[in-house]
Amino acid sequence: MSNWFKVADDVARFASELATVAGVGGVFYALKSFKKSERDSKQAELSEMMKNSIEVLRLFSESIIPQIGKCHEVYLAMYESSFLEYQQIVFEKEGKRIEHLPPELKSATELECKIKAEYIGIFNQLEQVCAYISNGLIIDDVVYPTVHSVFIRFCDRHDDLLNHLTKDSTPYKHVHDVLDKWKLKSDRQMLEKQKEDVDKKLAKLK
Repeated sequence: MSNWFKVADDVARFASELATVAGVGGVFYALKSFKKSERDSKQAELSEMMKNSIEVLRLFSESIIPQIGKCHEVYLAMYESSFLEYQQIVFEKEGKRIEHLPPELKSATELECKIKAEYIGIFNQLEQVCAYISNGLIIDDVVYPTVHSVFIRFCDRHDDLLNHLTKDSTPYKHVHDVLDKWKLKSDRQMLEKQKEDVDKKLAKLK
């Protein structure tokens, strides 16, 4: 009878151990499955970010940059027309031919011509694109090297219009965020390059 109890006890222990092993095995399997799922998830996220990056580059190449060129042509024609009109007025009133608009009038005319040339549409496109960039939905190392100089140059050249457009209702938050971030990065790279050039020159003098 005691042997029967002993066997039953051994079976119970064995069953318990099997359950424990199975439990541990289940945990290991779950962890392995989770890690694979996490890797797959990261891979899917990286793939989506690459797609977004390619789309941003496509928008710059096929839409934004060509539109900048078209707006610039319209702007130049409108500004020249405004200048010639004012030049004629001054000539008729004062009998002299001016070469430049007065500073305040020049600034006002430039802003007016930029608005009429529809630069606003470009800033609207940039705000949408910059939303992807500032929210980390693209791969910065893919997008930044190709378009940062165009983006920074455009925003700097038309900062009067950007400041005029920036209001509580249309803050262009993402444009400002990316502009500040990329300017800092560009300045840092320029300084590092200058330091590298100086170090090379110093090394040659040793």
